Amino acid sequence: MLIEEKYKDEDTGSDGVNSLPKLELSYSADVCFFLLKQAKRTIINLEIKNLPPNLI
Repeated sequence: MLIEEKYKDEDTGSDGVNSLPKLELSYSADVCFFLLKQAKRTIINLEIKNLPPNLI
């Protein structure tokens, strides 16, 4: 099914392009937030791992 057909009855934005449904936008935002949180955790773990032994 084409996206245009699936969402043809959705409200359009000011430029006339169909906008994503709110549920999909919310899900996308949650996924982005989760990935950022995981990246931050990974960076912190790498920084701790690379500290000199006398600072741990």
